[in-house]
Amino acid sequence: MGTADYRHLIKEAAQQADIVLLLVPWPAMETVAQNLGDLDGKIVIDVSMPFAQGDDGYPKHLLETSSAEMIQDWNPGAKVVKAFATMGSQIIDDPSDVDGPVSIPIASNSRDAKEKVASIVAAMGLDPVDFGPLRMSRGI
Repeated sequence: MGTADYRHLIKEAAQQADIVLLLVPWPAMETVAQNLGDLDGKIVIDVSMPFAQGDDGYPKHLLETSSAEMIQDWNPGAKVVKAFATMGSQIIDDPSDVDGPVSIPIASNSRDAKEKVASIVAAMGLDPVDFGPLRMSRGI
């Protein structure tokens, strides 16, 4: 199956979903998020972390803004939510793996999308934290 076939399947899946979870590394996110078709009214959860390792060993931002804000610009009718970007998959698999509650910051300009994602986070046994509007997602 060629790349074009995968793009078609990804777009088709996004069109059928109510919630689209973007678990794509940066910079591939740019191509994926711009080619999902009409996402009007859909909740789009951005988990990407557009960072590179700096010379000092600490992460450095690759963007002037946040990935979530860029995804929102590319898909203006979508309800973009930044969530799950602060933890490793092992914690999602087993939150008891850490000693204490696991807080998940959530940012979005859409109150109803934020509440829906917060209910999913809580159902996973994690602690949703309202981090404010989407512009706060860079801090996440």
